[in-house]
Amino acid sequence: MSAAQGFGDRLAQERREKAARERRDIAQRDVARAVGVSAASLSRYEAGDTLPDDEVIERLAAYYGVSRSWLRYGEGSRTPGTEGMADTATGAPRMEQRPAQRPHVPQRKQSGRGGK
Repeated sequence: MSAAQGFGDRLAQERREKAARERRDIAQRDVARAVGVSAASLSRYEAGDTLPDDEVIERLAAYYGVSRSWLRYGEGSRTPGTEGMADTATGAPRMEQRPAQRPHVPQRKQSGRGGK
């Protein structure tokens, strides 16, 4: 099985499972629109014909709530943010964990009134 085919299988699986969790059909066009690609591109990804670039994989992983490494390679934890933790079943180390990024919070500008 090629890397693209394995990726496509995992991507299609995530769409089916998300639909089941939300108890509704999720069409490829809906996923494509949500992650900013064409429906044709998503169809090629799921069929295993081609692999998306890293930016698209990031958006797909976020959409499905899975880790990038699991979606891309089928390795590591399926749960995002746990790539660096040891596997609880085997004790084997998982892939390197990346630190969580903190959301940007804009600072409020202070009023020009000096209290005088």
